[in-house]
Amino acid sequence: MAESKYRTKSKPDNTQETGTQGTEKIVRDKNGQFAKGHSGNPKGAPRTGERITDIIKEIEQRMQQVKTGKGQESMDLLRVSVYTMFMKAIDGDVAAMNWIAKYRDGLPAQRIELSGEMLWGDLMQSPELNKATGDNE
Repeated sequence: MAESKYRTKSKPDNTQETGTQGTEKIVRDKNGQFAKGHSGNPKGAPRTGERITDIIKEIEQRMQQVKTGKGQESMDLLRVSVYTMFMKAIDGDVAAMNWIAKYRDGLPAQRIELSGEMLWGDLMQSPELNKATGDNE
């Protein structure tokens, strides 16, 4: 019988099943590597809802009891984090002071100064532009 040039789903002779992952069989070659056509991650990447940003947003909404100057207060964890930074700043923590200053009103706008004048003709004769466009006249 002639050998087919097309790949088949059957397991090659030099592989062995080493277990299961969910409903998928894990197939490895004699060196312990995944056999051709068999993924080590058959289900793929996690779907939405499992991203770290989603988890952080979920956790920061949880409520926590915090002892404040007014007594016990209930706050979400995001507010607890900000409150904690204020308490550290009051105790003299310079990093906490800087953090509050950055986020209080936002970072100051960065100023960029440009000086000089370039004419269109100068730009067109620029060696950098000629190199980028491949124009070497």
